[in-house]
Amino acid sequence: MPLHLCTEWTAIAYGRRNFLLAGAQSAVDAMLASMRPYLRAPIALFTPIAETQGALPAEGTLILPEIGDLEGTEQVRLLAWIDQLDLRDPVQIVSTTSRRMVPLLESGAFRAELYYRLNVVRIDLESAADLNG
Repeated sequence: MPLHLCTEWTAIAYGRRNFLLAGAQSAVDAMLASMRPYLRAPIALFTPIAETQGALPAEGTLILPEIGDLEGTEQVRLLAWIDQLDLRDPVQIVSTTSRRMVPLLESGAFRAELYYRLNVVRIDLESAADLNG
């Protein structure tokens, strides 16, 4: 683990709820692979809500790849699901992005309240200027 990520890695090891992995897809994939032993089981990969008729998980880890690509209806459903979670529920959310999120927030293409709920612990796998500029 790179020294500059020690605090974030400690948060993962102690089961913090929501993480945002930001960076190039290859770096995100490598980080997800190294995190796997620390994620709560079962692990579910998010598929577009339009294709998923079932309920979102009540336990385990939900991985949300490329959150910047979520449609507005998907964002609303995820936000409603997060709002229904009890802090005691054993659900962890790991979201990823290779996109600059600040412009998406500023334009309204991504809901700010969802972003702030997913961005509890942020792990930048590139420089902050590359992702937030």
